[in-house]
Amino acid sequence: MLGLSRSPSCYRRAVARLRHLASGAEHPLSARHLLGRAPTCALRIDDPGVSGYHAELSWDGEGWKVQDLGSRNGTTLGGEALVKGKRVPLPAQVELELAGAVRFVLVDATEPTLIAFGPQGEVREAAHELLCLPSEEQPELTLFRELDGRWWVEDDAWARELGEVESLVAGGQSWRVLSPRSLASTREASGAGLLAEQRLCFEVSRDGEHVELSLVHATQRRALAPRSHQFLLLALARARLADADPERGLPETERGWVYREDLPRMLAIQPELIHLWIHRARKQLVQAGIRDAVGLFERRASGTQLRLGVRALEIRDQ
Repeated sequence: MLGLSRSPSCYRRAVARLRHLASGAEHPLSARHLLGRAPTCALRIDDPGVSGYHAELSWDGEGWKVQDLGSRNGTTLGGEALVKGKRVPLPAQVELELAGAVRFVLVDATEPTLIAFGPQGEVREAAHELLCLPSEEQPELTLFRELDGRWWVEDDAWARELGEVESLVAGGQSWRVLSPRSLASTREASGAGLLAEQRLCFEVSRDGEHVELSLVHATQRRALAPRSHQFLLLALARARLADADPERGLPETERGWVYREDLPRMLAIQPELIHLWIHRARKQLVQAGIRDAVGLFERRASGTQLRLGVRALEIRDQ
């Protein structure tokens, strides 16, 4: 019997995973994934021949490795017995057998992503390096990866770096979160994929009921699909442009800050929509190829004020 079983149909995108050949169940992999009978193993295997801590799969920044942890009945890869304690490459689609009885294959050898496990066996995987808990419709916590490879978690009032294994509470439930730490190098992004190189251009209808948003980099313009959250971006853009008026004499560090509690009144929406729109705005930019979309919003250390994290702004009122 295997813990955390999931069928292949639950995966909506490519993610590193291990398939149990007998049942067909697939298991998303964290950067360090222990296999064995012990309760603390990421993949628990209830077979009498399997040791408590039998083997470990790990991502080294370039590929997957497997290591037998001194198991009683051994581990084989492609029919060859592994030397205990020695890490060896784990290719995709090559049979991995534990204790001569439990067989797996690595069916996707891509880099691991952040994974969150719920109390009822739910599995949430970061898509486009963003994840909301307990769900995208109720984003109490937002988990995201910075350009330097570190994973962070934030709520309405704070943000901090995530540890490799943590327990977080969202939606009244405890989630076990595994965030990958083994990266070969800092991720690269071209100017076209960085917020600092973009100009946000808003076109607003005469009655203010319609907003069109484009990303402009050099001579390239990309129109984004109209979405409700763009009204939040527009309100913050107006605040930042108003504070840039030379007559106000405000330094750059003081421009565009808006009290979070004022935004629902300004936008005539329910307060809980603010956090949801923040998440959806970031997600839309990530899908448009912006690698540091988390920086779309900046906030004071107290969490009471936020502003748009883009300086180059243009608003065309029709």
